[in-house]
Amino acid sequence: MKEIWNIIGDKEGHIYVCGDARNMAREVKEIIIETIMTEGSKTRPEAEAYLKRMESQRRYSADVWS
Repeated sequence: MKEIWNIIGDKEGHIYVCGDARNMAREVKEIIIETIMTEGSKTRPEAEAYLKRMESQRRYSADVWS
């Protein structure tokens, strides 16, 4: 989780998710939220808002299908 936070938090990196919308994409999103909470010391609402900001900045993108 520290490596993920280093990329998305410290270095303002990008994440691209491609794959199954039903399970994989949802699980990846949950892991990212948990990482933001744990490593970024944020509450769940703060972590969800952080991820939404990443989406609006096009730093989090998903190409998913069912």
